[in-house]
Amino acid sequence: MTRRMGSALFVFILLLVAACSKGPGEKKSRHPSEVVVAEVNGEKVSMEDLKREILEVRGFSATLDVKEATRGEIMKALQRLIQEAIIIREGKERGITVTDSDLREAVRKIRKDYPEGKFESFLAKEGIDEKVWEEKLRRTLLLEKISEAVKKETPPVTYQEIKDYMRKNHVYIGRKVWQPKKWHLREYVFYTEEEARRARDLISALDGKHDEEVLEASRIKVTIYDLGFLTEKELGKGYFKEIKHLKEGEVSDVVKLPSSYALFRVLKITPKRVISRAQALKELEGKIYRWKQERYFSRWLRRKFNESSIRVNEAALWSLEEAPGEKK
Repeated sequence: MTRRMGSALFVFILLLVAACSKGPGEKKSRHPSEVVVAEVNGEKVSMEDLKREILEVRGFSATLDVKEATRGEIMKALQRLIQEAIIIREGKERGITVTDSDLREAVRKIRKDYPEGKFESFLAKEGIDEKVWEEKLRRTLLLEKISEAVKKETPPVTYQEIKDYMRKNHVYIGRKVWQPKKWHLREYVFYTEEEARRARDLISALDGKHDEEVLEASRIKVTIYDLGFLTEKELGKGYFKEIKHLKEGEVSDVVKLPSSYALFRVLKITPKRVISRAQALKELEGKIYRWKQERYFSRWLRRKFNESSIRVNEAALWSLEEAPGEKK
């Protein structure tokens, strides 16, 4: 799932687990699929699920095994699994599904953007079975479909909200507005540089419409943000140098962030221009609405978390934690 879990929700999960005392480890003889590390509204999360999620966060093949993990890795993996379980349950209650026809159409659109044999070569290189990839894609499509259904419930932007935004951000819109050149950017954030480089190889051939589905189905964990239209000044010198040479549709090189790595795709470039007050207000309304949608979804997710029944098997969870002072 590509949306960032709100910090408050992450803290709730952290407190939920931290409140559990560290118990004895699980019996080594039990298969990971039989060991339950958590239950979310009755849906079981197994040790196998947790290990697979940790591997995907690390950017490794799910065919490998995880012997130990840091507490941070365990928490991030558990956070994603709980979030997905809550969203999937919402989809069941709303009757939202991804049909075989939906899946075939998505696969067709993704494959047509690649040179013949290139996508198959990528799957083979990563050790990913095509059928497994397609089922992972189905789940990603379902999570997106449910999330979008929730976001559509976001109330429209009011005139007062536009006025408040303009006042707080010192925005003045006259009868005509001079706009500098702008770049509409999408940002992809990854935990590791390796993941970012693999992702760039994979999505450079795409038109940008199915990046999230392809990356998630290919076991590359990513958080995607629509940054909207930004000017050179808003981007700042550091980021502007990474995208100034790109054409529409192109993807930047890997950019090092303080605690992660990123790619940027240029979705659209608008030249210097003069626009009407009505057009400027419409663009501003769209910008505010995108922000409202993300905030609405984040609040909805926190509310659903509070309403959910979540149980954590701390003995099983921390049996995977590496010994203190031990390095990977």
